[in-house]
Amino acid sequence: MITVGDVVIIEDGDYVPADIRLFETVNLKVEESGLTGESLAVEKNTDKIDGTVGIGDRKNTVFSSSLVTCGRGKGYVIAVGMETEVGKIAQMKYKINKHLLKRN
Repeated sequence: MITVGDVVIIEDGDYVPADIRLFETVNLKVEESGLTGESLAVEKNTDKIDGTVGIGDRKNTVFSSSLVTCGRGKGYVIAVGMETEVGKIAQMKYKINKHLLKRN
């Protein structure tokens, strides 16, 4: 079981198991279309990001359920399960569906 704070290594062909802040990358590209809508794989790095930015601009973070298409990376788990960005979307969808069911 993966928990927050664990160090995870990802490489070409892996699905990202959690939201991970990267501290090492080698030619890392990740397909995040299900989360960001980007049609091409996104290059990831370890650069520090100042301030608050959108999901698509977090180049030093990989997100749960994304596919590594090239390279490898290593980082710290920052969120798991329903606390990941994908999990937050699932929670919103559940709340909307629940609200719509109550109306009927």
